[in-house]
Amino acid sequence: MAMEMVKSIVFPIVQCVAGPIWSQISYIIFYNSNFDKLKTELHKLEEAKGTLQQRVNAAEEKGEVIFEAAQNSLMEAGAAIAEANNFLNDEDNERVGCLNGPFPNLWRIHQLSKKSTEMGKIISEMETKVNMSINMPQISSPPRSQVAFPPSDRGYEALQSRTLITNEIMQKLKDDNMYMIGVYGMGGVGKSTLIEEVAWQAEHGGSFNVVMVATVTRSPEVEKIQDQLADGLCLKLNKMSQRGRARELWDKIKKEEKVLVIMDDIWGKIDLKEVGVPFGDQHEGCKLLLTSRDSNVLKKEMGTQTNFRLDVLSEEESWNLFEKVAGDVVKKYYLKPTALEVANACMGLPLLLVTVGKALKNEEDLFAWKDALSHLTIYDHEEYPSIGNQVVELSYKYLASDTHKSLFLLIGSYGQISVHIEDLLVYGWGLDLFEHVGILADARRKLYKLIYDLKASSLLLEGKSEGIRMHDVIREGAAVLASRVHPVFHMQRRTNLLQWPNIDQLRKLKHIILPLCYISVLPEILECPKLEVLVLCSEDHYLKVPTHFFSRTGDLKVLDLGGMMCTPSLPQSLGLLKKLKALYLYKCMLEDITIVSQLEGLDILNLEGSEIQELPEEIGKLTHLRLLNLDNCTKLRIIPINVIASLTSLEELRMGNCYIQWEVEGSKQCNNASLSELRQLNHLKSLHLHIRDISNMPRELLVFGKLEKYKILVGDGWKWCWGYAGYSETSRTLKLNLSSTTVTYLDVGIQMLLSGVEDLSLAEVKGARNVLPEFNMEGFAQLKHLLIQNSVEILYIIDSTKQVLPFQTFLSLESLVIRNLINLEKIYYGKLTINVFINLQVVKVKGCDKLENLFSFSMATHLPRLLEIEVSDCKFMTGVIVQQRDEEFEDHDQINLPKIHSIKLESLPNLISFSSMHWTKDIQSGTSLAKHKDDLSNPLILFSNKVAMPNLETLSLSSIDTLKLWDDILIPPCIQNLTHLTVDSCGGLKYLFSSSVVISLEKLRYLKITKCQMMEDIFVNLQSALNPLTQEKVKFPSLETLVVSHMDNLKSIYNDELASNPFPKLIKMDISFCQDLLSVFPSYVLNNLCTLETLVVNDCAALKVVFETQGLYNVSMELLQLQVLHIDHCRVESIVSNSEMGEEDPRFVFPKVTSLTFWNLKELESFYPGIYTLDCPSLKTLDVYHCNQLEIFQSKSQNFQEVVRFHGQPLFSSLKAIPRIHELSLCSKDIANICNDDDLYAVKSLILQCFHDELDTFPIGFLQRFTNLENLTVTCSKFTEILSSENVGPIMKLKTLNLEGLSELEHLCKGNPEIHPILHNIETLKLILCPGLTNVVPSSSSQQFQNLVELCIYSCSGLVNIITSAAARSLLKLKTLVISNCKMVEEIVAREDDSDGSEIAFKKLEHLELENLSTLTSFCKDNFIFKFPLLQTLFVIECPRMETFSHGILIAPKLRKVQVTKEANEDWHWEGELNTTIRKMFDEGVSECEMDI
Repeated sequence: MAMEMVKSIVFPIVQCVAGPIWSQISYIIFYNSNFDKLKTELHKLEEAKGTLQQRVNAAEEKGEVIFEAAQNSLMEAGAAIAEANNFLNDEDNERVGCLNGPFPNLWRIHQLSKKSTEMGKIISEMETKVNMSINMPQISSPPRSQVAFPPSDRGYEALQSRTLITNEIMQKLKDDNMYMIGVYGMGGVGKSTLIEEVAWQAEHGGSFNVVMVATVTRSPEVEKIQDQLADGLCLKLNKMSQRGRARELWDKIKKEEKVLVIMDDIWGKIDLKEVGVPFGDQHEGCKLLLTSRDSNVLKKEMGTQTNFRLDVLSEEESWNLFEKVAGDVVKKYYLKPTALEVANACMGLPLLLVTVGKALKNEEDLFAWKDALSHLTIYDHEEYPSIGNQVVELSYKYLASDTHKSLFLLIGSYGQISVHIEDLLVYGWGLDLFEHVGILADARRKLYKLIYDLKASSLLLEGKSEGIRMHDVIREGAAVLASRVHPVFHMQRRTNLLQWPNIDQLRKLKHIILPLCYISVLPEILECPKLEVLVLCSEDHYLKVPTHFFSRTGDLKVLDLGGMMCTPSLPQSLGLLKKLKALYLYKCMLEDITIVSQLEGLDILNLEGSEIQELPEEIGKLTHLRLLNLDNCTKLRIIPINVIASLTSLEELRMGNCYIQWEVEGSKQCNNASLSELRQLNHLKSLHLHIRDISNMPRELLVFGKLEKYKILVGDGWKWCWGYAGYSETSRTLKLNLSSTTVTYLDVGIQMLLSGVEDLSLAEVKGARNVLPEFNMEGFAQLKHLLIQNSVEILYIIDSTKQVLPFQTFLSLESLVIRNLINLEKIYYGKLTINVFINLQVVKVKGCDKLENLFSFSMATHLPRLLEIEVSDCKFMTGVIVQQRDEEFEDHDQINLPKIHSIKLESLPNLISFSSMHWTKDIQSGTSLAKHKDDLSNPLILFSNKVAMPNLETLSLSSIDTLKLWDDILIPPCIQNLTHLTVDSCGGLKYLFSSSVVISLEKLRYLKITKCQMMEDIFVNLQSALNPLTQEKVKFPSLETLVVSHMDNLKSIYNDELASNPFPKLIKMDISFCQDLLSVFPSYVLNNLCTLETLVVNDCAALKVVFETQGLYNVSMELLQLQVLHIDHCRVESIVSNSEMGEEDPRFVFPKVTSLTFWNLKELESFYPGIYTLDCPSLKTLDVYHCNQLEIFQSKSQNFQEVVRFHGQPLFSSLKAIPRIHELSLCSKDIANICNDDDLYAVKSLILQCFHDELDTFPIGFLQRFTNLENLTVTCSKFTEILSSENVGPIMKLKTLNLEGLSELEHLCKGNPEIHPILHNIETLKLILCPGLTNVVPSSSSQQFQNLVELCIYSCSGLVNIITSAAARSLLKLKTLVISNCKMVEEIVAREDDSDGSEIAFKKLEHLELENLSTLTSFCKDNFIFKFPLLQTLFVIECPRMETFSHGILIAPKLRKVQVTKEANEDWHWEGELNTTIRKMFDEGVSECEMDI
């Protein structure tokens, strides 16, 4: 009533009043409505905050990291809501007082109304901000891959003593001066548990970006260590060589700012550089935490700066831990005293406390506790390991069954770090370990159950499916216990057997385990009458087994021989082993094995990888044989008729990668077995088989229908690839090449295999238009992997128009690979009635010209597990996901691919969009494309908002003809988590990013742009053109690597659209072949290169300067992290430009630079015009080549000021300015500028180059000053000889000699090289482009290279052969031999003497490459016996005249393939034997030439 009176008085007056007065009075008039508006806005904000909170809660449940913007929105909204509610609640009473009575308090009403209006505006703005967070595609990011499990998952108990040490370690790790820390203590004391907790805290405490953990073990394998560390980086190591893998790992670690590398269980020195771990000066952000039993290993061999000793637990802590593990039963009054004694008997070892506690968990029988105590208190007080032995024995005693105990003892007797499950199966079977089991398949299943139980008892560690591991304390205890139950003699793999046990010990032994050991000699007779298991595998060379070796081992049940020489026949004493049940002859040299037929009780015979060529007919007498393994017997050709049919008890037959000449069923002249004999094997459950000629395959092999496991390859073109003992991730693999038959004629046996196959490959399919239903009408429900290739008749993968598809169609399919189906039109044809591909993870399509798209919209909506898409070389593909004509999708409908993380699109010239409508025009005519792709005013974008891919991390685009990748304003929901982007040969792009797009690329770490010829700018700001006031400088906050190459129209990397610090985390920049690029870094970014470590600039013809300083007064630079600077083939006159305003004598400080490389910079005069100081205190490599105007060191004779004025200042005053230099390149004038008092002690690698004067002689005297020189390279010079026998001088310790581009070189050493001592130490010799050289190792110097390990020769056109036969015999240490592009070479080894049939053994050779040798006919033209016992890698590439490898006897037992390319997806040939393989390669080459003609 009062307010109405006020309004009636005031309102007429204000109509005559100016606006400002009205605005104040309106607060009084609209008092109530202002408060109502505030309440409405508050309600909206509360609802928006609730919605955002739900998204945050859902993300946090997944362990994701919430973006700061979303967190701030929630906090600010909460504060605003609280303030508004307080205002409304507190002012209620006041408002009532103001309005009551005949005269309201108008002033107070005005104040309250005004405040409510202002607060309403704040609430409204906050609502807008919250809604912006709600509408963000992502409000969180998934956590980085973590190596440590949470403490609760690990069962970690926070013990005080361990917590104190953990905290101290964490503090040390924060110390900038500390980079290597050690933890030591006896086995079982808890070192591994401690470092797991450190890893967890390091990952979650914000101290480190990355934590990596590797277990080293007593017998370290570098590749396994590398793989474990790579897991912490989510890195897959792709290189083949150990050095290449180390380089990959090294480079990746250096990109991380803060890294913790944990290496557990170190027994000796580990070369961290060999592994690929930078630390110390190499990477100050990388810290190492090492554990070992021996503090000397940490301090003296690894060089730890501080060590922490881990002692046993106190009595109190021991009891607390034991109580938690054993359970509340220990609190019972009658048990507790004994339980305390048991805990004390564990001597404070956490591993033992946990193991015993688990064994007695909830055990209420006092006698059991007393018995446990009695076992624990009987031990040798002088050594802790015996305690572990007693505890292991206790755990052993309480195992569930005698079978569990027997298996545990068997593993213990093996005494190895890891044991393969297949070996355990064979040994267990031979020792009758599996009670009440009659077939191998049941024994295998029981073995897996036993292993599972032992892991649950903490006696085995988790590991890969094909192997098991024990903790070292458990393993030692198990070995001691096993040796007590059945005496054993064992050694670790790859150790030297120096002496056999004495005769008394041998007579007691039941097990001898020597796997892959270096054994120099075998006794004539093995005096072991009680021996049951003998594992005798020789590493490195083939041992001859004496004839009577087994004459006194009559109880032997399992015999495992590996790498033995058993020719011409097996030792006669083998026939005496009547109790033998399992015989392994793995990779043995075999000829006649007839004596095996005398072992009538044999159940398992394994000849895998052996050199046998023919099975004897007598093998058919082994009627009890259950497993016959002939896998990888590549020389096996003959199996006599009826041998296989006679082995009626066979359950598992493995003949993979064999070249058996099968007879056709019904053939009148049968000299060899027929596959029809498989019909007689009624018990067969597992089969490995490669049938190269399908015509040899009999009809109606119904035995295929009974198989539970198989790997069967039919037809040519398939490579046999499988791990040890036939292990694969799938148990049923079938590969069919149907070039000589049709689907219609597929045998019923093959159809049976198809019904249950898990891994299927099809090639050259005939008689079928689709895979489903023509290959299988049941839908391939169990199929996990499908590959189909090279099939011109296939039109569809699935054709639902032929029949109703079963609901289980491709229910389990995980990967789909399609190659070269040139007529494929659709992957799925017909109406989609079921959800196929719901488990599909990977799809790769290549060379399918008629395929227009991969998936329809309907199919794409049901791909919840898809991880990876690769599409390449599909000529007429318009879209990857395309809306079909009959699909009803609205424009706002969105497809979600929630898990996809990688997309690769390559060579798709007609691709319009990743997701698009169906194009109705004739795609082959190009009319539809021309209409849309040439519309420059409104070009189609490659990635639209139609498909959401929130977890896409890697995107690679190559040869895609598109004008725009994405919309400049509406950001597609697929780039916010992008970390790697590659754009190559996309010629239509004029720019890559708009500023709006850049803002969404917060996580981009790697960017590569190549061959985009139309691109003028990488970044543009379209917003500034529309509204200059909104212009915002952009940056890439996470970018670490930027690669730009072959960009002809690109004039700058940086432009005005970028912020002054656009790449705050940039580590590596690589710029090459950008012909219009004038400079790399503009002046305004020079102070923001604080993270740059590597800068490489190559072949930029217009480049005048690298660092631009125009307009700067302070020209001095400090690039604190720069380590590598490489400039090559540019027109730079200086590295840093001159500034007219610059100060005098600027200083360039690069404290971490280790490598400076300036190549082919013909106009480079100095680092900086004028006088300057270049400070590189850490420089180790200085490589200057063909920079004729640049002086490296100051001349001793010229005036410094004159040199600077006319020629530019030299890089360094003298060698003293770079005291840490290790690698140095010098030309003739540089040598003259080196002072006599310069210290050359640190130089280990030297390059001598550009000695072009014909009078120049090799400066051997100058070399003598390099007392520690190990590597010498001589290049681009006219020397006719390198070493002279006339002036030897002091002996250098030279290990590597590289000679390159020496056109006049005739001799390595003229005169009598026998007396030249320098060559004696050479381990690596490389000769490149030395056309005048006619021999490498002449006969007179056959002993000169006795230490040579690696010999590589490239493009030496004067060589006809490489080494003589005499020289070849002297190369006892040679491991690598590479011959490439030597056009006159006819043979590698040439005869030098008159001996016929002499033997030449390359005993250490592992790697041989023969490449582009157009006249090479063979390795050797004469009939020598060549032995290559260790050769495993052989490349023969482009050697068209090579008809055979050698003409004599050839022994290469480890060789299993000849590689014909160095590509990552290696192509190789193998026909069972090297000469046969080379001959077939030659014949195929001749055929191809004839076809070309």
